[in-house]
Amino acid sequence: NYLSQNDIQSEMNSAIIIDTPNVPLTIWVKTDVEDFFITIDSKHKDEYIYELYNSLDYIDKYGMIKASLNINGEKIENKNSKIYSNYADIPFIVTMKTLGASLTSISNEKLDICLKENHYVLDNKEVKLYKVGNESINMFHKDGGNPFVYYVDDELMIDSFTLNTVLFDMGIPITINCDRENKTVFIETAGKSGDGSLIDN
Repeated sequence: NYLSQNDIQSEMNSAIIIDTPNVPLTIWVKTDVEDFFITIDSKHKDEYIYELYNSLDYIDKYGMIKASLNINGEKIENKNSKIYSNYADIPFIVTMKTLGASLTSISNEKLDICLKENHYVLDNKEVKLYKVGNESINMFHKDGGNPFVYYVDDELMIDSFTLNTVLFDMGIPITINCDRENKTVFIETAGKSGDGSLIDN
């Protein structure tokens, strides 16, 4: 019915619900002609906003694009981020090193991170980050549940919202700008100036 109301007369073959972080709930509709994407956003408690996209427009707005990483004006070579609709997945280790952390291997599974005279442990097996002396709290997700942190070819990736929270807890407030047009993720610490672009959290 929704497709026909938008002058699309193609026969629907299947529909898949896509529910991912920071993207509106989406119904991926496959028709006999092409694919369409319907996003559903809640405006008020019982009111919803529907938007219809073809494949190219949906990917352009919400799809993942590979992006370079720039920290305090320094382009990080050979390390890519991933930009989604309004957030990014960022390589964690190189970000910590660039921000001044020293990293020492404790074992095959654990890494000591020293930053601003505080020690933290990254447990690769448990995908957990904790401050020494406070082992019960996973800084990747202090409220419990599964953090949006994962490995790709031994590269630990962290979403920009979680990274922002973790670094704030470590005493390093940052701002992150996900620039889809220039395919770059800009990270800046407080008091630093980078390329002069507008910064959004």
